[in-house]
Amino acid sequence: MKNLSIIKLFIFLLAGLILSSCQKVVVLDLDTADPILVIEGNITSNPGQPQTVFVSTSGSFYTGDGLEAVGDATVLIKDGEGRVDTLEMYAPGIYFTYDIEPKENQEFSIEVIRQGETYTGSEIFPVKKVIDSLGYVVNEGFFGNGLNEDGDTTYNILCRFQDPEETLDYYRIFIYLNDSLVRAGFSSYMVADDELFNGQLFTLEIFESGAIKGDTVTVDLQSIGYNTFRYYVGLNDALSSGTGSTPYNPISNLSNEALGYFGAYTSDSQNIFIE
Repeated sequence: MKNLSIIKLFIFLLAGLILSSCQKVVVLDLDTADPILVIEGNITSNPGQPQTVFVSTSGSFYTGDGLEAVGDATVLIKDGEGRVDTLEMYAPGIYFTYDIEPKENQEFSIEVIRQGETYTGSEIFPVKKVIDSLGYVVNEGFFGNGLNEDGDTTYNILCRFQDPEETLDYYRIFIYLNDSLVRAGFSSYMVADDELFNGQLFTLEIFESGAIKGDTVTVDLQSIGYNTFRYYVGLNDALSSGTGSTPYNPISNLSNEALGYFGAYTSDSQNIFIE
């Protein structure tokens, strides 16, 4: 059973990476490129959390010159019923609203206007999935006994959740160890679609959390939109390419050659104490 769980996890993570290899990427001259507008916006149903859009301009990849927050943009979000909300600016580059109420399967769109240019994008708000239960098993390790540098036994986390059968769904997963975010490979999250476990009550075994007895582990299971998924798969791929490959920007759903993405997600969190 453990070997099967390992195989499932590898397939779960590699599914996203395979998708990224089938997508067109745009190579950037990061040393000399002129500043480009960067938009990062999300619609979420988390209680008390505003809908937030960050707007900036890109700078030199090597020196950071030209990187700056944008305080002269107009940012609008429209829901699937035609209501339009103009976001307030909290600080240069940070725009927000509390007036949008996300609805499942509804399309939301963004419009950013700056210096006579208009940038648009859209995303479908996903159906929320919840964690059924968390558990843990001894980490037996791939090439050792799964002990940490102090000789303590470490544990893998088991996250069980029900995936709906009628839709293709996308996930992003964050792991916290005693309230500190755990890195997963080249980033701080895992992403995957449900192509290989569609409709199942699926148990994901999360490796290398570093948890030992006395630790508390929190799993944040996010249901994300397709465009959000595609962007973060591309970001993972870019981060894992290393300095030996040509840098490129992740695939965006924004128009007018803007960088970034406009996405949507729901979130469900549970924690477990390692006894």
